[in-house]
Amino acid sequence: MPKKVDHEKRKEMILKVALEVFARDGYDDSNLSDIAKSSGLSRATLYQYFQNKEDIYYYALKQSTEDMFVKYSEVEWTGKSHPLNGILDICDDIMDTAARNIDQIRNLIVAVSKIDQQLEDAVYRRTAKLQHLIRRLLRSGIRDGVISDCDVDIEVRRIVILLESYCFQLTYFSHDSAEVVRTVLHSQLEILKKLE
Repeated sequence: MPKKVDHEKRKEMILKVALEVFARDGYDDSNLSDIAKSSGLSRATLYQYFQNKEDIYYYALKQSTEDMFVKYSEVEWTGKSHPLNGILDICDDIMDTAARNIDQIRNLIVAVSKIDQQLEDAVYRRTAKLQHLIRRLLRSGIRDGVISDCDVDIEVRRIVILLESYCFQLTYFSHDSAEVVRTVLHSQLEILKKLE
């Protein structure tokens, strides 16, 4: 009797292995054969789940960020702390995650610059989702009188630019230069606190 396959678990396993292959070999030097071999599956089996390497990378990115956004939205809805502390927690988590996954961040930067519009759109949607969350937290703090009145759109863009800068510094320069960006981000958020 044929073995019953849990297709969702298999797809998750392929994505996990693919991220490891991309991190180990780099996006450009990876191929479906490498992913198939590392996952113990045939290329034909991979094609049952994904069209090509770009498709795998797109879904791996989507899966790896989805859990983060669920966690971040909880920061907003619990409302237990100062909104700036919530933003700071989100930013620190993003920076800590990036620091633990430098190779994957480097591969993402390379991949976005080289592959199809679908991945670029996926990265943009993730960034837009983050901006929307930070925007809501800032507006909530202004409304509650704990954040100084400011141009929310400019502050959101500034925060996102600092996060992007952190990832770039971490990937291409040194951990120390990236930590300077973290300090600047913390200072920027501190400036927004309304003096009592």
